[in-house]
Amino acid sequence: MASTLHGKEDRHNGIIVDVDSIPKDATPDSFRAILEASLAKWRQDGKKGIWLKIKSEQSILLPEALAQGFVFHHSRPEYCMLTQWLAPAPNKLPHYASHYMGVGGVVLRQAEGVHQILCVKENWLEKVMPGFWKVPGGAVDPGEDPATAAIREVFEETGIRCEFDSVLSWQFTPEHSFDLADTYVLCLLKPLTYDISIDPIEIAEANWITLDDYMKVQSKVQFPILQESSRLVYECVHGRYHGFQKREVPLGYKKGNALLFTNQHQPEPSSSPPSAKD
Repeated sequence: MASTLHGKEDRHNGIIVDVDSIPKDATPDSFRAILEASLAKWRQDGKKGIWLKIKSEQSILLPEALAQGFVFHHSRPEYCMLTQWLAPAPNKLPHYASHYMGVGGVVLRQAEGVHQILCVKENWLEKVMPGFWKVPGGAVDPGEDPATAAIREVFEETGIRCEFDSVLSWQFTPEHSFDLADTYVLCLLKPLTYDISIDPIEIAEANWITLDDYMKVQSKVQFPILQESSRLVYECVHGRYHGFQKREVPLGYKKGNALLFTNQHQPEPSSSPPSAKD
């Protein structure tokens, strides 16, 4: 009788297969027997969703998993995750990540009484929109929060070190790339240094330009979303708009903290809300 794969039960009566339970020397033929025996056992036990991770170095086993009813869920350079729904009820397994996340860093300073904003011209953008100044920014890395990502992107592109101040806006764009939506977080940052050193691979030019010049550049581009975002920057500079500050709050249900972005400029409530202690 063939051996079976083992793993841990999830909270929905499914199985997350232990990737190390797949023999390192498994061949498509031997894996077929193991998978058939495992699926038979899981069905007998009334399991629902099965999560099967196959390492990149064992990718030769993927066709056999697909032949036995597994489907691709997501992949990373080091593995491919597949799933199979065994229950007669509709498939309730969650989809993989449905969004990209990007950030922009709004870095402001005053020089001789004039408001200035740190801007860049990106190499690829110069080919289609020559002379267009934009705030530095880019994609959020896995596990990275937007505030940290904005600080990192500004430093990588301009050499300017910053600290986080607030989130000015959170933009959602459906069907951005590869049929996935995009969220774009515009962060207000405080500069800690001022001397620019660009990354020539990505950036054609970087400079501190006046806020008025920045607004003129944005107004020339007939993209309402850019004009609205730049208006928020302008209103922020003149004290008529405030973003969301970052607070770390303990999760409670497991170790670690969450980042909570809230508008601290709203007036404090006149009384505390009721709690379980009341």
